[in-house]
Amino acid sequence: MAVAAAARFAAVAVAAAARFAAVAVAAAARFAAVAVAAAARFPAAALAAVCALALAGGLVALRLAPSTGLDTFLGRSAPAWRATEAQQRLFGADPIVVLVRAPAESLLQPSSLATLSRLEACLAGQYVAFDAALGAYLPVARAPSGALAAPCAALHRARAVVSVYGPATFLNRTIAALNEGLRDLLAGVQRAAAVAERSALRLALARGLSRRRALDEAAAAGLAERLGQLAALERLAASIGTGGVPSIRNVAFVRRLVLGSPAAAASAPSSRLAYLFPNAGTGLIQVRLRSSLGATQRSRAIGLIMSALAKPSMRPAGSSYTVAGEQIVLDDLTGELSRSISRLLIAAVLAIGLALLAIFRAPWRLLPLAVALAAAAITFGLLSLAGWQLTIASIAVLPILIGLAVDYTVQLQARAVEWMQPTSGAAKRATGAALAAAQHGRDGLGDQRPAAGVGRAARSVAAAAVATGAGLLVLLLSPVPMVRGFGVLLAAGIAVGFACAMVAVPAALAMAAPARTRPAPAQRGAGGLLLGWVRGAGGRLLGCVRGAGELLCASVRGAGELLAIAARPLRVRRPRALAGAGRPVDQLRGVGAGALRLTIAHPGRLLAAGGLLAALGWALGGSAPVQTDVTRLAGTGNPAVRTLRALERVSGASGEIDVLVRSANVTSPGVVAWMSAYQSAVLRHVGYSAARGCAGAALCPAPSLAALLTGAGATTPSRIDALLAAIPPYFTRALVTPDRRAATIVFGVRLMPLAREQRLIAYMRSRLRPPVGVSAALAGLPVVAAQAAATLASPGRRWLDLAVALVAVAAVLVLVLGSVRRALAPLVPIVLATGLSSLVVGLLGVALNPISVTLSTLVIAICTEFSVLLAERHRQERRAGHDLRGALILTYRTTGASVLVSGLTALAGFAVLVTSPVPILRNFGLVTLVDLSVSLAAVMVVLPATLAALDRFGDPRRSPLAPLARRATPARGTVA
Repeated sequence: MAVAAAARFAAVAVAAAARFAAVAVAAAARFAAVAVAAAARFPAAALAAVCALALAGGLVALRLAPSTGLDTFLGRSAPAWRATEAQQRLFGADPIVVLVRAPAESLLQPSSLATLSRLEACLAGQYVAFDAALGAYLPVARAPSGALAAPCAALHRARAVVSVYGPATFLNRTIAALNEGLRDLLAGVQRAAAVAERSALRLALARGLSRRRALDEAAAAGLAERLGQLAALERLAASIGTGGVPSIRNVAFVRRLVLGSPAAAASAPSSRLAYLFPNAGTGLIQVRLRSSLGATQRSRAIGLIMSALAKPSMRPAGSSYTVAGEQIVLDDLTGELSRSISRLLIAAVLAIGLALLAIFRAPWRLLPLAVALAAAAITFGLLSLAGWQLTIASIAVLPILIGLAVDYTVQLQARAVEWMQPTSGAAKRATGAALAAAQHGRDGLGDQRPAAGVGRAARSVAAAAVATGAGLLVLLLSPVPMVRGFGVLLAAGIAVGFACAMVAVPAALAMAAPARTRPAPAQRGAGGLLLGWVRGAGGRLLGCVRGAGELLCASVRGAGELLAIAARPLRVRRPRALAGAGRPVDQLRGVGAGALRLTIAHPGRLLAAGGLLAALGWALGGSAPVQTDVTRLAGTGNPAVRTLRALERVSGASGEIDVLVRSANVTSPGVVAWMSAYQSAVLRHVGYSAARGCAGAALCPAPSLAALLTGAGATTPSRIDALLAAIPPYFTRALVTPDRRAATIVFGVRLMPLAREQRLIAYMRSRLRPPVGVSAALAGLPVVAAQAAATLASPGRRWLDLAVALVAVAAVLVLVLGSVRRALAPLVPIVLATGLSSLVVGLLGVALNPISVTLSTLVIAICTEFSVLLAERHRQERRAGHDLRGALILTYRTTGASVLVSGLTALAGFAVLVTSPVPILRNFGLVTLVDLSVSLAAVMVVLPATLAALDRFGDPRRSPLAPLARRATPARGTVA
């Protein structure tokens, strides 16, 4: 039932999407007609409008900042994300760890502890002063004299830090608690002595002694009680070995507390303080930020922490600091992405610009690049206005959007230039009649022919753009927010790029037309005079810019001359018309002609071989691993990752896996016993032992409520309450909430392969069997990464997404083109290209990430664009009377040449991503290079075979869906 319901829902959704797409094509065709006519009539105003929108969009887009938050990797409805969000909201984000490298003997000196006390207070946004009564540095309300260092004051105002735990904080809070307890004990001694004095006084007076004698006996009884109590305290202190009066300035006491002995020979810290002193030469300071901080606030807080650590007054003599943690990796990755945007954009512009200058022979050769940049600026400006985040996937949209927008402009520009070439007499008469009807009697055809060519090509481009967008919108089914945003942003960018191309291309070509073909100013009135002056000034300005560009590229042309000569057959020119139907056109030479003959002769064999390779690629692609761990996405060479590994070598762990426990009272004996048993069972499973420590174990224990209570023998409610009351709240707040309704069990985890980490998390989750009334869930960055990887790597989900995307594109093509046969021609290369690209990526051994996992959808998007344009151009040539071979040659010499131009320029742009220092973008660039290369190959090889195979069956009957297509859109038949 559930499967049937899902199938019905999918069918209805695809049908609705297809109908919407058909309406969208009709709307796009109408928009193209209006835009082309208006741009051809007012070219300067049209170009000025595009430039203004692009400038405004670019300025608005400057407000965008990259985000690498957890909610971009996993949806907010996912259990792992909900548990992690609750864990961090209650206890703070994953810690930023400061390694204090110095011998323990040096760190325990009074001067070093005083410096560390000020530093840890500064990081917490607090100020401390020495309290002589309690013998410790404690927070004060106002900053002491000289403590208003800039980073400390800023951290105090920001309130970005939840808690700071370090050696100095532990010692100060412990010593203050001991002295408060000692003060309470001494007050108890005084109370006991007073009670003894009152009792002795009553007894003496009852025996009839004089008042003076009774007071003397009472004083003696009080003194005896006082001495007895003090003697008991001294024996207790001697048995404990406190080393004197508790004070942060008492070296013997501090050594006894940390090293376990006041002797000078003792140098190894106690194992119970391993989370503060992992070895004799290192101390650890843990800083937890508020989880509600945005990327910018988090980056600023980390910068302030770094500034505080860099101050000489905050560093003990002979020590050094190293900052590590997954929060640092996230911040470093965000910063690297911010720096990469401008570098990648500049490199892509240079690469695509040089490619267009080298291989594109048409007026305004850099116009496609300018239109693509304008579309990108407007799209990202809309992204900023919508309040969306700039995720890693959003950055990856940039080169794809530029490539597709370049393709739209190249196609329209090439068709317009082709339309202006000399034609046969019959074609010229037909063209002249059509243009005469369009221009309503105006003189000259020069300024109208570009517009006519653009308008004719716009219909096919609109169909391709809508079909591409339909395939991309399938990404909305992804459970990963950044992937959903990737699909929506790219679909919106395609629409913006199409609109910009429809306005800019006819306007630019109209301005490039000879001046004699334009209407005289006298025919246009006063307004026309002003508009003509503006258009003339704009034309002169653009001419100057174009001249400057030619001078700038003059030095490059010499080196690119050979490439230009080699690419000369790609010039967009209309070949000579055939004298009659079926007569051959200009012969293609070399490999191209041989491949075309082979394709036409044996289309079935070629398609069968392609199908087998595609099936192998689908099977191989479904099992490809997906990497979602932030530390691996940042790369092993990243400085933040290197410091994280240094932290692991010192402490035995580089991150945290938390268990969030919730109940009406998590400190009840039953819940405490379960937490203790769970923690012990997991540690035994991973091979941890107190004797070996964290060496060789995947997990390490961290301070937890269960270990604290069971270690102290607190097994009854009264003893638990007494122990928690004795521990300073500053320590317990990291383990249990004040209302005792939530507690956390923290495990330190090593860096490990994702598959092993997933197995470990699965085992920990399987052991979560809390008592009745208690809930428990795994939380933390590793848990989120593991669940995101499991979701993305699911072969069933990948195949489902691929199937839905293909069905959506097929439905759109059938409804838009009006027949199954017309839709089948471009669809076969699309289907085979998805499998072939997966095969190539699998053979290359490229690991996928949350962006490159959209491999199949990218192939569908790129291949749909190319296939629809070529298939529809081939149909036009067949309708003009050419045979199969002649139509194919004519198609690939015209539209095929422009497809190759746009494909090569897009390859140049994507190649820039391969040089990115960010591994996730570098990996995505490699995958997109494979995608585009395979898509081009499929279009150049598989599409002719498909057309040849369809031609052997003759003209089939119209599809039964044709009436449905006619009802769905009044624009049926407009895609000629």
